[in-house]
Amino acid sequence: MDIYRADLMGTTISTVVNMGNGVNSPADDAGFTMSEDGQWSYFHSNRAGGKGNLDLYRGMRNGKAVTLAVVDGKTGSPIPNAVLDFSSCGQGNFLTGVDGEYTFRAVSTLDCRPTVHKSGYNAKEFSIRASALTENQRVEIKLNPEDKISIYEGKVLNARTGDVIPRATVTAQQIDGPFTSQATTNDKGWYELKLERASEYTISYSKSGMADINREVSTYDADGGGILSSFAMFPDQSVASAGGREMTPFKGFDTAPSEYDAPGSSSSSSRTSTTYSSSSPTSEYRTISGSIETGFAVQVAALAQTVTDISEYQQKLGDLGQVYGKRENGVLRIRIGPFSSRSEASRILPQAKNLGFSDAYIAKEDGGSAIGIDRVERVSTPTPKPAPAPRRVSTPRPTQPAVAPVAAPSAPSAGAYLIRLATYGNYSNFDAAKVANLGTLTTRQRGEYTVVLVQGFGSVEDAKAKISAAKSAGFSDAHVVYEENDGTLKKVR
Repeated sequence: MDIYRADLMGTTISTVVNMGNGVNSPADDAGFTMSEDGQWSYFHSNRAGGKGNLDLYRGMRNGKAVTLAVVDGKTGSPIPNAVLDFSSCGQGNFLTGVDGEYTFRAVSTLDCRPTVHKSGYNAKEFSIRASALTENQRVEIKLNPEDKISIYEGKVLNARTGDVIPRATVTAQQIDGPFTSQATTNDKGWYELKLERASEYTISYSKSGMADINREVSTYDADGGGILSSFAMFPDQSVASAGGREMTPFKGFDTAPSEYDAPGSSSSSSRTSTTYSSSSPTSEYRTISGSIETGFAVQVAALAQTVTDISEYQQKLGDLGQVYGKRENGVLRIRIGPFSSRSEASRILPQAKNLGFSDAYIAKEDGGSAIGIDRVERVSTPTPKPAPAPRRVSTPRPTQPAVAPVAAPSAPSAGAYLIRLATYGNYSNFDAAKVANLGTLTTRQRGEYTVVLVQGFGSVEDAKAKISAAKSAGFSDAHVVYEENDGTLKKVR
């Protein structure tokens, strides 16, 4: 027994809507009547917390009127009798009407994630927060049919100005299959792309006056989620001045760093003068070829197939596992792994994202030839120091607290072991008070990223004894490292 509201068209009832949470409860609610001024209601209920088996209740008009519209993600048609499960909000289940809509008043404390169910469709969880809603707002929820196709939303922006780019063409090509899909951005830069789930794609962006750019995405772990997010395009001259090599937008947008934007790489404010030459630190290394086993890997970037040196990525990501390159379909895919199971790769994925590779994803590894296998061999020729690159214009980083330096040993020795806590794009987010009892803090800069460590442990055992305390303080990925002469941090396995 619930209380409903009827909309009248003259003397004819046009719509009947369940009043929802705030009025109804999971128990029986009935006998609703309103005061003359419409501000108070009275009804009876046998809900929990009453004085007897059936009690009188008074309610005051409150909250914002909100309509949830459930529609088919492919056709946009309304979905009647869809179940809105508000159990995570402390309420029950409600049904959409024949128009696919359900209207209720959102009380000020509403902040939860209900789920929508409908036979023949994939269930979808969505977020609803009263403070972010307006009076009489209509919230559209798209359900994808139970087949291999889902609708994914994305937005295209100008990397220079941050403005949206309308009428850009977005094309998806399945990497290991024939499926293709295409969409055009609207006046607000948004587009919807239909993709098969549990697959991998190369997404191409093109627009007159802008440089074409590609990225790779995986739909293995998302059903219409934010895998496309915001993506930025550069004017034509950006690619031309970079020697025609693909560039990825800077970190103001949710995109994966390319070799031009990896943590530790030099970048100018205009992002047009970054190059890799024989004077680059990467010239110290020679990449070794070999074969890779099957399994799962974390893919962090896709480069031009002609690239032969991936040591820059090995330096940044080597603590997470073996970093290698696979040449497939005209690109060189930079990956970490392979791992025997998806769960192992899933454990590494957030660590790679924390190092700046925010578009990293889990890929199935089919094995075969690869570069960067087993080791990266040092070339004996001394490396000239590169000229400093122009600094990117950005908000100044807050002054870091004074920390003691660590002598870089040629091999692990007494006092050479450290605990690596985390890596920050914004050092001000680090709270030193959480680990004040662990020991002396120190940092290492990797381009725009700051690696925070605890130093001064005489042995691996001494350092490992503090790991549990570091993890209890919130640093779940804390691990023991030692520092080589060139400043590289090596994980103690």
